[in-house]
Amino acid sequence: MNALEELSDAEAFRRWLDGEIAARLTNDYFSVTLPNEFERNKASGPVWNGFLAAQVALGSHILLGTGTVA
Repeated sequence: MNALEELSDAEAFRRWLDGEIAARLTNDYFSVTLPNEFERNKASGPVWNGFLAAQVALGSHILLGTGTVA
C-alpha cells in the first residue's frame, strides 16, 4: 500500500500495476502453480470460485450447449 501513496498520476499507477502483474502472473504461475491449486482445493475453494467467476465475466459457453455460464 505504501507504493500506491507514492504514485503521482494515472500513468504511474498503470506502470506500477503492469509491473505487479508481470512479477506475479508469470508463465510458471499458469503452468505450475495454478494447476496445483486446482488439484489441492476442493470444488468450493477460492481458486475454483475465482475460475467460475472468470467464466461468468467472460461469457463462456457451457460444455455441449449453446447457453453461457451463469
